[in-house]
Amino acid sequence: MAEETSKLIEVYVPRHDLADEWESALEGIRASVIHLYPRTGGGLTEEGARQYQPLCDRADYVRGLEQSGVSVYRNACLGTETGERCIHFDGCSYLKQFQSIPVDFDTTGNIVRLYTHASLGLPRNEFEEERQPDLVIIDEGFLSNLVGGFPQVSAEDVRTHLKHDQYRRLGSVIVDALGDQEGPGLLAELKEAGVTKGELKEIDLSALAPDVSFDAKRETETPVASAKTYYALRSLLRVLAQEFDLPGRNSPARLWYDDNTITICERKELRVNDKTPVLLLDATADPVLLDKLLPFTEVKRIDVHQNAIVTQVYDRTGSNTWWNESPDRVVGLVKVLKAWVAGGEKPLVISHKRLADALRERNLEGVKVGHFGGIRGSNEYEDCTVVFITGRNSPPPAQVEQQARAIFWDDEPPLGFEDTEEHLPLSLEGYWLSDRSGHDQSGVMVNSFRDERIAAVHRQIREAETVQAVARLRLVWSAHPKYVFLLGNLPVELPVDRLRTSNDMFPDKLELELLKKRNLPLTPASLLKLRPDLADNTDVARMMLNRSNVRNIHQLDFLPAEMRLLAQKVTYRAGEERLTEHAHVFLPKLIRSEQVSGDQGTPDFSVISASAYDYSEIKEVLEVGWGEGNVHELKVEPWPLGVP
Repeated sequence: MAEETSKLIEVYVPRHDLADEWESALEGIRASVIHLYPRTGGGLTEEGARQYQPLCDRADYVRGLEQSGVSVYRNACLGTETGERCIHFDGCSYLKQFQSIPVDFDTTGNIVRLYTHASLGLPRNEFEEERQPDLVIIDEGFLSNLVGGFPQVSAEDVRTHLKHDQYRRLGSVIVDALGDQEGPGLLAELKEAGVTKGELKEIDLSALAPDVSFDAKRETETPVASAKTYYALRSLLRVLAQEFDLPGRNSPARLWYDDNTITICERKELRVNDKTPVLLLDATADPVLLDKLLPFTEVKRIDVHQNAIVTQVYDRTGSNTWWNESPDRVVGLVKVLKAWVAGGEKPLVISHKRLADALRERNLEGVKVGHFGGIRGSNEYEDCTVVFITGRNSPPPAQVEQQARAIFWDDEPPLGFEDTEEHLPLSLEGYWLSDRSGHDQSGVMVNSFRDERIAAVHRQIREAETVQAVARLRLVWSAHPKYVFLLGNLPVELPVDRLRTSNDMFPDKLELELLKKRNLPLTPASLLKLRPDLADNTDVARMMLNRSNVRNIHQLDFLPAEMRLLAQKVTYRAGEERLTEHAHVFLPKLIRSEQVSGDQGTPDFSVISASAYDYSEIKEVLEVGWGEGNVHELKVEPWPLGVP
């Protein structure tokens, strides 16, 4: 950029907060940077206020047009038929983002415009059409913005409004054919009835078109008849016409019928000119999808070392239901997070939104929380030192198939579909084990689509989102290893150091008590004597200890490494009839202190110190239960190193 002049660069990022980050990072370059903010404002603060204030002087009125699905520009900015203009047109802050060029393109300087991914599927306005960009940069994957939010129309509206002079019941034929899974297929039935592609194009929907008069002055929100049915029916007819003559097709790939509703799986067209160079920055991009969305893309793979210690659960999917239906599991996770905070670490949790919201409501000090679908590209969590990813981003199979239909509808051979009302077929997927794992090659059965093209879409939503979640720690640039805990069994493109069961990762009753009290008896008799609140007889105490990992401190991966390393094992003799040997574990209290230097007042590094129980404190804890003077041969030593 330092040597270039008169260039127009467009950058597309997932969200406006990331556009803010780009804007700050580009300060000082030889270009004018313009962040394209939304017309009616957007984003909400925690207090409910709008994060980005409206740029339109008639935001309330315009918001009503947006919600009804009608064109804002043609009905509120510039009347295409009459030439009438909004009273604020010349001074409109929103339009000035596109109109104003603060440098002379012909002599010097450059322009960088920052958009969000939501703009990628929108047509260019007349100001953008005046000059195509010299380069487009797309930061992170944009799939959902082109193949999401499909229009829908009810079966009743199709029956009522899709008519032709020669075929009065055309709408009913379409609905009945889509609903008949055993029939010959909609396209076959239309052809059998003599319907032609030209006749489909002749169907008149003008009576449904939104009747909105241009208004140059109104500022208050005004009820506007929805245009969504009109545009959905137009999209349905367009899809039928496009797929009508595809060889060997009896049914349109992009029409999805379910519960008296037709979803039109028509993707938005990328607004990038075919001749414009595009740089896509996406570590999880799939070449199969890029070939359809950005043809002739050259994929450059850059392998990097991620400085992390990765532990993964192999016996649980970590599904949303598994978390939502068990408050105890959430309590256990909170205990684990607090333990890591106490250990001087900065934990991050990434989960489905309902669990994320539940954790946010707890206001856990020192813990950051993100949710699937809202994390891509963010640098907010780069200072975190440990991440817990609670499961997987797993949408309903029908949603995945709909997106694949929108992308690969005209492929040969045609897509192979599954019965999405049933569970997807299982396939064996292997874990990528690191050189230090020590495990034999392992794998797990995973629900997957058999058609590789649909599976590619599935991976972008499911596996890629986990990889993106891990990447929030910015492991490539980390000077020290960070901890990654995958609390679901989905294999992803990340080397795993340790495979564990969910019981290993989520503390049981005894392990929670160890976290809470920092000490715990390890023999049935001492557990019964010192902690009668946990077990009321010897058999129960023995069973609890046998089922728990508290006797092997190094197996408790939910504890910070320093806490496991500095744990103390105490042995002693006590008892009324005879002196029996007992064991007890004591955990240190970890204290983090931040070292600050310079004028910025920001921590340069942290020091963790451990406050361990001393001999007198240990003896006092034990004698509370056994009685003063009844603890003998007390020996305190570091916990012996075992298999980590």
